[in-house]
Amino acid sequence: MNINEEPYAGNPQVRFCEGNKSSHNIYKVLGEHYMTTRQFVKAVILFLVAAIATQADTIDKKDLKIGTTTGDFADIVKDQLKPELEKKGYKVKHVEFSDYVTPNLALSEGQLDANIFQHKPYLEQFAKEKNLKLTPIVQVPTAPLGLYAGKLKTVSEVKEGGSVAIPNDPTNLSRALSILADLKWIEISKNANPFLVGQKDITKNA
Repeated sequence: MNINEEPYAGNPQVRFCEGNKSSHNIYKVLGEHYMTTRQFVKAVILFLVAAIATQADTIDKKDLKIGTTTGDFADIVKDQLKPELEKKGYKVKHVEFSDYVTPNLALSEGQLDANIFQHKPYLEQFAKEKNLKLTPIVQVPTAPLGLYAGKLKTVSEVKEGGSVAIPNDPTNLSRALSILADLKWIEISKNANPFLVGQKDITKNA
């Protein structure tokens, strides 16, 4: 199995598509909680609204600029979070980004008041590498990583010696390698930290 590292910019869903179906869902849960019901999503939005409003009130700020990446998180802000905050008297501007680097840099530089797009391991790793002081205020559902078929129709069609592109940032790299290990395409050292698995931890490449 050839493993190629690339920047992660995919649709944050886990599915191996068979035609127009998604019957080959592969989920590797690494301590995250996912949106599963409409009631849960509503509860998360209300909790997120309260968290952001509390932070804004501490600095007496009514104009808020919130950044997200394009996709699910953008929809959450536009369709649910923004309207709820505006009901409370806040003026909200939503800014969309097409990459996973600029939102944190913009937040650090004061161009944003908050951003929503990442899981905690990525935030911590990014802040450490860039020497940034970024503080998480609330944990939101993190969508699973994606496995996409390309020209294939089922997982069983992947042959020995095939190539798989995976994210090159440390936290999403570890998630991708864990998926490949679940599929028995590779083996990972039992002593490896599941949140920080890297290519050095691969003990067998099927």
